[in-house]
Amino acid sequence: MVANWKMNPIDFKGASSLYAATKKHAAKQKNVQTIVCPGYVHLALLAKGARSTRCLLGAQDCAVEKRGAFTGDISAEQLADIGAQYVIVGHSERRAIGETNENINKKIKSVRNSGLIPIVCIGEQERDSEHKYLDWLRSQIKETFAGLSSGMLKKMIIAYEPIWAIGANADRSATPNESLEMVIFIKQVLADLYSPALAENIPVLYGGSVNSKNIDEFLREGGIDGVLVGGASLDAKQFGGMLMTANTVAKEQGK
Repeated sequence: MVANWKMNPIDFKGASSLYAATKKHAAKQKNVQTIVCPGYVHLALLAKGARSTRCLLGAQDCAVEKRGAFTGDISAEQLADIGAQYVIVGHSERRAIGETNENINKKIKSVRNSGLIPIVCIGEQERDSEHKYLDWLRSQIKETFAGLSSGMLKKMIIAYEPIWAIGANADRSATPNESLEMVIFIKQVLADLYSPALAENIPVLYGGSVNSKNIDEFLREGGIDGVLVGGASLDAKQFGGMLMTANTVAKEQGK
């Protein structure tokens, strides 16, 4: 269960309170690993507090470079130094402002070389009746993971984001059946690129307008290993309920 706070909350008091409440909920769910990804400034401050194995910290992005004259950038090594353990890369909101598959590929290498675990976001922009979106997504996967060794993929999480189904301009929400279809497709592409065994062991999350009303259905029928949650993760009570649901489903499925 990954919580992406994006550019929220505004102040550290709010971030500290939200994180404390989230950790409290996460501590009760023994079958769920919770990962909270706050903004950079809050990440640094939250990482100074008490650590929790049930609620780990991640960053929302990182730079390609390790160090140097790159004003405004933050490297994966710097994130590792302050206590982050995961980094989201390739989020649809970053892609929307020009981030390319090649750039994301470099970030994955940087994250893995720093000892952190990347949460790699992929997903098609459109869904057409002729299924050309499958070719588009296949190309995205190949370019995003080009040249990455099997060892690099062994510690990695993929988050499937159907861009056409999320955000204010979405025509409709994706369905668990569509999620299942795409998880199977993603794993098949990875199996062709690497091996069936490796593809099967890479966790795939669903990201996009997940909330307390639809999470149970997505977890049970969507073929996923968890979810990447945006807005709903800013409500500790709602997110706590989602963690409880995920714990119940995981327990029933023997995960």
